[in-house]
Amino acid sequence: MILFNVIFLGLLTLLLYAGYSTEDIGTVSTAMFWFILLIFARYFDFFWELLPRSLFFMLGGFVLLVISIVLERKRRELKVQFSGREEVDVKVVVDRYGNAVIRNLLIGGEEIDI
Repeated sequence: MILFNVIFLGLLTLLLYAGYSTEDIGTVSTAMFWFILLIFARYFDFFWELLPRSLFFMLGGFVLLVISIVLERKRRELKVQFSGREEVDVKVVVDRYGNAVIRNLLIGGEEIDI
């Protein structure tokens, strides 16, 4: 069983590397999906007998939430990077006359003066 997990983890790493090097977001997403399932399965296998069930599910939910947030941020960064577009961040405020005014404009991490 340990050998299978090590082989599966190695294949997922190769799939993730292949998706990253070919800039294919579908391959990267597939590798991340199977990686999450592998972590989830090993978590159940290891902690099922060690923790009371309520604590097990609370801790498991927190771990999965943190993992999903981190992976979603990374997936968005990769999607922007693979598309060749630059990420744009704009802060718009409304002045006292009701006009929309751009306060900050960030393109590719650099602030642009308007």
